[in-house]
Amino acid sequence: FARMEEFTTNDNKMVFTEDLKNVIFLSESNEHELKLMSDAIKKFHTQNQSLQFGTFVFGPIVFRLLHHLSEWQLALQLFKDPELKGFFSQIKTTVILMNLLFINGKYEECAEVFKYIQTENHFETKYPRDCLLLYMASVYKINTPEVFDEALEVLRKAREAGAVVSRKTICLFASLALNQNQPNTALEIMSLLTQTNYITVRNLRLMALSDLNRFDDLFITLKVLLNRDVPSLKATTGQILDETMNRIKSKMSESNDQNVVTEFQQIESGLVDGNHITTTSLSDLLLSPVTLRTDLPPRDGQRQQFERQRGFRNPGVQQTYRQRPQSRANEEF
Repeated sequence: FARMEEFTTNDNKMVFTEDLKNVIFLSESNEHELKLMSDAIKKFHTQNQSLQFGTFVFGPIVFRLLHHLSEWQLALQLFKDPELKGFFSQIKTTVILMNLLFINGKYEECAEVFKYIQTENHFETKYPRDCLLLYMASVYKINTPEVFDEALEVLRKAREAGAVVSRKTICLFASLALNQNQPNTALEIMSLLTQTNYITVRNLRLMALSDLNRFDDLFITLKVLLNRDVPSLKATTGQILDETMNRIKSKMSESNDQNVVTEFQQIESGLVDGNHITTTSLSDLLLSPVTLRTDLPPRDGQRQQFERQRGFRNPGVQQTYRQRPQSRANEEF
């Protein structure tokens, strides 16, 4: 570190790629060491701008260190530093920063980082899938009319731009819409989802239908779950949230139609008997960490070995597999 201090303060000295790697690797949660790392980054970036050498991408590595140390203030400061414009312009870097801010409860700052991406031209895209997800999680936590209107506009522009909007992102916005007493918007945005058999999708739809007093449609959804003809070993349980049932009951208490109330009570009894109700909260499901699937086929670099292990004997089958598009990581639910 003493040697690196000399390099960062002496204009005649240069900070090379290996020097910066060593500083990042050795830095700990120490104010002096982190300041030295910041100074080394700035000098290295200034050199590279004028000399145009070095291809190693430091952004994600620096922010992984700061994420590990929970140094969200320094990470945000470096990200916004005009002297480092372009140094942290990788999508991976932005995802790490937004995740760091989110887990530290800095939801406004997390949303601001996403807005920053919209205004800067050196980012690869304005609507990265994972950044959009973290932004929507942040506004879901903020939960004000202002951020709801803002999130609705962001989602509209992202769709117009052809951006990939994950199921989890849509569910977070739908839940925000319900929290802002906008069940029509929630139900409309849920129509973008082609797969409706997920627990979050099903319960959000039930909540929206309940808020709109559309009990006939609500009962149809619940009866499908009760009447599903599946083997007992594959039967699903815990598909309806307790808070969903409480929300429906609250709306039922306002109904003057005794037939509707009686029908719901019968359905509720069947759900209880079938162990279809769970005490898990919607918020816990929506904010659960994204889990990468490990059962997906490997990437192109490992494809040949994978094909040998799978034993493709038919050339037609092998060719079909090669042409199959790679799936992105899926959410846990």
